[in-house]
Amino acid sequence: MHRSPPRGQGGSMQRRDFMRYASSLPAGLLLSSRPVSADASGKKAYLHYSQQELDDAYSDAKWAPNMRELLGGQAAAGTRVRAAFPPRTASYGTQLSERLDVFSPAGAAPALPAMIFIHGGNWRVGTKESVSYLAPRFVKNDVVFIAPEYDTIPATTLPGMVEQCRRAILWVWRHARELGADPDRIHVGVIRLAGTLPSSCSLPTGPASARQQAC
Repeated sequence: MHRSPPRGQGGSMQRRDFMRYASSLPAGLLLSSRPVSADASGKKAYLHYSQQELDDAYSDAKWAPNMRELLGGQAAAGTRVRAAFPPRTASYGTQLSERLDVFSPAGAAPALPAMIFIHGGNWRVGTKESVSYLAPRFVKNDVVFIAPEYDTIPATTLPGMVEQCRRAILWVWRHARELGADPDRIHVGVIRLAGTLPSSCSLPTGPASARQQAC
């Protein structure tokens, strides 16, 4: 038996409550492809959630009315960064989309820590360029900043995205010395729903297994 999800004023579901409740459910239930039957009114799409509550939980626009303004500012800042500090772009796979940008500190000592930053976009939009604005914060502190590209829906599937991110992480580990990075100090950062990608990569079939195969 599962406890009912918490509700805010007026019985509405808050995004933080939704994510906290979802994380408390058994993995088998969350990963099931079978939706729970709707209640008598037919308004419940999954478990105790209406379709609108599910949609709202994954919509940044619902919780940040100024999202377009924020994204526009980030894009403009990213353009300035790329113009002032052009990154090195390398391929981590055979597909055209399997490329990554590398921003390296100038004249820094080798074996620096590296940050692989995976862009967000609800699995449907976004590019490696969309996180370029973050690069100076890391580079100024002697951290190699790496932003991989990956395909999004509908060009691929969620497992396909995970596999691309897995290959990107493994590529960085294999080529860390060439990038001036320490292979034992590679970190992964994310924005928004992209957090599901590196967390999935950390499963037993992810980079750890791939690293063993590479060795």
